[in-house]
Amino acid sequence: MIKELLQTTGKRMGQVSAALRATCPSRAKPTFKLAKFNPMKWFKRRKARRSLEVQEIPKGLARYGTPQASPRSAEVIAQLPGPILERIFSFVCPHAQDETYDSCEQSAVEDTCMLCDLRDLSHCAQVSRWWRKQATNVLYHSIRLDVVHYCELEDVLAEKRKHRSRLNRNAEPEDTAQARLRLLCRTLREDMGGFALRVQYFKTPYMQRETSKPDLARIAAVCPNLRYMDLPEGFFMDDPSCNTLKQEIIGRCPDMRKMTYMGGSERSLELLADGNLWRNLEVLEFSGLNMDPTILRHALGSLPQLRALKVTNMMPFTDQLFQHSEYLPPFPPLTELIFEKTPNVTANGLTTYLFRSDVQNTLKTLSLAETGVHPSTLQQILTTAPKLEHLSITESVTSSIPTGTPSL
Repeated sequence: MIKELLQTTGKRMGQVSAALRATCPSRAKPTFKLAKFNPMKWFKRRKARRSLEVQEIPKGLARYGTPQASPRSAEVIAQLPGPILERIFSFVCPHAQDETYDSCEQSAVEDTCMLCDLRDLSHCAQVSRWWRKQATNVLYHSIRLDVVHYCELEDVLAEKRKHRSRLNRNAEPEDTAQARLRLLCRTLREDMGGFALRVQYFKTPYMQRETSKPDLARIAAVCPNLRYMDLPEGFFMDDPSCNTLKQEIIGRCPDMRKMTYMGGSERSLELLADGNLWRNLEVLEFSGLNMDPTILRHALGSLPQLRALKVTNMMPFTDQLFQHSEYLPPFPPLTELIFEKTPNVTANGLTTYLFRSDVQNTLKTLSLAETGVHPSTLQQILTTAPKLEHLSITESVTSSIPTGTPSL
């Protein structure tokens, strides 16, 4: 009797529980589980939250998709000779063909981003071994290190640099120009027989060359074919902080094409006058020097390739330097002459210099600013300079031009 009662009660309880499960599915079978402790989820949330704060790359700067090339075009491109490829790559990165002796600030290419062009050329070097060989010839011919991108991409990269560190998100971003210089220095020193031999022009921003003298010295030490390099101002004044850099330039870079001597570097100019240093100099600048004109004449006469001379703020530079002497080398025939704040240079001295036939056939640019040349005496200069193409004169005139002066 009791057994039947228990069976009936069990059946009814089963029916009740089934009814409850049908009406309330959530109460079907209560289970209790402990949640797993996963500490990495906090990093995932942090990363996701941080990615929302970083600005996306503008649509105009997004990378283009790779077009589908036909087998025929790929075959033609693979057969292009090296000079043709280098010519094509020069249009990808125009500033890599900059062979001027102007500083980084003066030789900037307008309406373009030099860093983006450099990035595109480096991508070309990764296509194949054949492309790499030709692209590196262009890539390391004329090197230019810029501080920032001259496009909208700089805003995106600057924001990403701020959020690179999880512990210090608002720290000052790293000096990217300094990082690029150190990486380049390492690359050149690791491949002294390859990339370093291709470098002929090297340009850096003003602040970078003033604060990175050791790195510049390391680069100069492995680039024997260097022709031009942006140097700190102390280099031209024999500043002791530039002694290491100067020794590397003198000992390892015999093919320099431009040099400047400022007040304080008189002893270095005497080394140039010996005729054993930088025989291929093409552009020379003097500023604020106080030297014997005889040493200046020897220095100028020891440079057979000299074509341009700029003299600024020098009282010892007089007409005597242009006169013929049996004991001194002749004043070299130049293509460009620039005089600024040299009151002892007059029209008589320039006329004496221009009477030489070799000078008449070479001088094309003459610039005079605050010199001893009066505008009324320009006629005698022009009559002896038949090849002159550009003439500039800046003088403070206190009296009118005398009557009867021939017109220019």
